[in-house]
Order: sequence, then structure tokens, then C-alpha cells
Amino acid sequence: MPIHFIKNVRCDTCQGMGSAGTIKPVQYHTCQGSGRIRKQQGIFTIEKTCTTCYGEVEIIQNKCQKCGGDGCRRDQVNISVSISKGIAEGAKRALKLLQSYSESRRQIELSKALEEEENASIQQQSE
Repeated sequence: MPIHFIKNVRCDTCQGMGSAGTIKPVQYHTCQGSGRIRKQQGIFTIEKTCTTCYGEVEIIQNKCQKCGGDGCRRDQVNISVSISKGIAEGAKRALKLLQSYSESRRQIELSKALEEEENASIQQQSE
């Protein structure tokens, strides 16, 4: 049974860096490169995300045109799954873990589950 889904993959143009050239970290005086702003109000200290870099710390000025600076792009994946003979209606079958490249440039694991829909008829393989 064929399954089609979309996952994030590393951009091959920028190698996942998000930059069209070399990355030169830009530190703004707002957060001094920490990504957070601290304000003292009386005895309380309030911390929030920097309004200049939005917590990214490094700002890419020359973004990759293919991925828009994300370092990843969406790609369609096509896999084929075999349904065992005698599987119960409504049963779920976990597929192997598939890795997806996230926007924060870390590998995350996605687990894809197959569930039989109410009105769909799946022909079970006979051996």
C-alpha cells in the first residue's frame, strides 16, 4: 500500500545553514547576542524574547533563495507498506522512524502511524 507524506529535508543549496554565503553572526545592541531582553522593574526582573532578532541570536542577512533562510525545504516522500494477512479492523501499525530536518537545524524524529479509515477498503496481502 503506497503512503505519501511531506517532511522537511536539509536544503542542498546552503547545506542547512540558511545563508547564500558564509554566515557572519550579527549581534544587535538590543540583546547583545543572547536572544533575550531583561528589564528591571522595581524588585522584579522581566525577561522576554528580543524584538530585533526574535530569539534567533544569529541573523542571516544574505538568505538562501531556495529555502528562504530556513535551512530546510519541504519534500514529498513516497513509501510502500505491506499489510499483513489477518490484521484487525482499526489496528495501527507503526512504521520505522523517519527523520525530518527541522527549521532550527536539528534532526528530529517523526513517527508515522498507519490507520485504516472507516470507509477505505484495504486488500490484505495473501501469501
